[in-house]
Amino acid sequence: MLSIAELQRILVPHHARLGRCVWPIWEHYNGIPAKHRLAYDLKAEANILQRYMVENAMREFSGVPGIQFVDKYEFLLGIDAFPFGLPGQVLCRFKRLSSSGHSRNFPTERAKRLRRNDPETLQLVGMPEATVVDIGYVLDGLRIDIGAVQVVRLFDEQFVMGIPRETDGVVQLPQPLPNTGPGRRFKISARAKKRKEQSGK
Repeated sequence: MLSIAELQRILVPHHARLGRCVWPIWEHYNGIPAKHRLAYDLKAEANILQRYMVENAMREFSGVPGIQFVDKYEFLLGIDAFPFGLPGQVLCRFKRLSSSGHSRNFPTERAKRLRRNDPETLQLVGMPEATVVDIGYVLDGLRIDIGAVQVVRLFDEQFVMGIPRETDGVVQLPQPLPNTGPGRRFKISARAKKRKEQSGK
């Protein structure tokens, strides 16, 4: 499994394409007449937005070296890690995410196996050495726009990076904790006993 830093190394060069896969979908969705949108439940809305992401990904990454489209069980965007000097591939799923980075759809058995990075499941899509990530949108509190686009490693739901709305925007990366070196960070001392007052009590 690729580390967070390794995933960033592979995905950051593609951040503009990934942004164009996700950020425009809400505007496209709002282009549907309101009388139709009001008839959709949340699941239908998420399915429509997911299809927009897939179509955008197929257009944005078509012809890009080191890219593979996998559509056997669900659409996955495969990015080869070899050009970055790393083993395997990154498999990208396009999803709606909660603010904590959790995929909001009901997990199928296959999705549960993917979450465990099960080798047999990954072999089914021809990528036994793959790390699966979710790339998705988080709606704002009022559900009137996309508030953030995030990349999350599926196995442990660790935040990988945030994708800016603007093509030349700053990519949000988690900051590592400062190196504290060997040994304990805190010194634990015994609590001093309260002195008895010399009042004769």
